[in-house]
Amino acid sequence: MKIFFGMKTVLDQVYAEIQTLHGSRTDELIKNKIWYLVNTYNGLSSSAFQPLDYTDPVTRFVYLFKYVAAHADYVYQILLQLREMVGGPVFFGNNVHISCIGCGPGSDLIGVVKYLTQSEDEPQSGIAYLLDKEIAWAQAWAKIDAQFQSGTKLGVTARHLNALDLTTWNTNSDFLNVDLLTMSFFVSEVMGLDTEGALDQFWIDVLGGAKIGSYLIYHDNNDTRLTDYFDERWSKCGWKSIWKFCGAVTPEAGEKRSELEFYEQKFGHSVKLKTNSVVRILVKHE
Repeated sequence: MKIFFGMKTVLDQVYAEIQTLHGSRTDELIKNKIWYLVNTYNGLSSSAFQPLDYTDPVTRFVYLFKYVAAHADYVYQILLQLREMVGGPVFFGNNVHISCIGCGPGSDLIGVVKYLTQSEDEPQSGIAYLLDKEIAWAQAWAKIDAQFQSGTKLGVTARHLNALDLTTWNTNSDFLNVDLLTMSFFVSEVMGLDTEGALDQFWIDVLGGAKIGSYLIYHDNNDTRLTDYFDERWSKCGWKSIWKFCGAVTPEAGEKRSELEFYEQKFGHSVKLKTNSVVRILVKHE
């Protein structure tokens, strides 16, 4: 399974839908939104940070184009590391349960699916929860799901989750009874919202409510403010770190950037490849 190859087909489909809406203005709108995302991500740690708005289909297309392939492959590589750490299968039994928190169109889950296709531990079936503030991402997942399949039959549920709105996680907490939680580039988007302890209950309920024995993959930008913020929260909620990493990550050699070259040339922007990252693999022990 090659992520960059599959994403080209997804982008073709989403681009055609946007072109139906905007006609000859499509490429101009996309180029403008590329700068919107790039500039906003660059300012995540600023005191003037404004939450990202993914309600516009053009913004979602740009995210799919620039970030999803690389982010997904990073998760795949982290799962390989987890397998090495535990010395065997990451997932046991015939069913796997996964929750991807703040995963947009399902970037984390693509990485999980790639892992399942290329590892020995491939459960027969499973449930995956895609949790994000922007529920419209479910439209993109429908296209992604058609491109990325494994032998595990995953039932995928997209749910609205807003870290500032207790009702979006407290009343449907079954997503915590899973084998694996992922938070990939999630903390960097919500830390700026945590003024005067606004997210305290979210972290207590989510990190504290996960089942014993579950794993959590944290992957984000290498910024000590982010890392210290997250380390302080998981360490109070019954988790133990079993692997840490800090440094540059890139998609594995088999992933070909050239698969997306058509869109790179069209918009004059490169897809994301290299990231200066911090990774934590945690296990819930109490």
